[in-house]
Amino acid sequence: MNGIIIYKSRYGSTRQYAEWVREATGFALYEVRQAPRDLRAYDTVVIGSSVFAGHVALAKWIVAHWPALQGKRVVLMLVNVTADPEEVAKFVPQSLPPEIASQLKVFPVGGRYQLERMSFLDRTMIKMVASLEKQPEKKQELLIERDWVKRENLRELLGYLSEP
Repeated sequence: MNGIIIYKSRYGSTRQYAEWVREATGFALYEVRQAPRDLRAYDTVVIGSSVFAGHVALAKWIVAHWPALQGKRVVLMLVNVTADPEEVAKFVPQSLPPEIASQLKVFPVGGRYQLERMSFLDRTMIKMVASLEKQPEKKQELLIERDWVKRENLRELLGYLSEP
């Protein structure tokens, strides 16, 4: 199987997962800005994307490159810090057209949420949203730091990639 991993990482979680997938599979690894335009040589494409403000960060890239991705095994490794599986299930259909979303195999994996490492703008936006949140549990979730980046989170994705 000839594969490629294309990712975009804002704070390092997605990059870490992409590197672990490369170690396990031997697939070529590219940050999205350096990714080859011609994907004909690959039968499997793993796209590593975070979720930002409820949307898949690489959604526009996926749509723009969909003609080159069609007919391939396309895996979306979705890095996020939302613990609610029902919430995670909404991100892909909210971000991508149904004809694309239905053809992706999506694997959510836990991310990192560290306010002190975020940009001033991101931190300010989160604090503003938290101040407007009326539900105390949701407000608390916005302000608690967590690190769910673990190699074991890739078990299901790597199992899928090892299938013929």
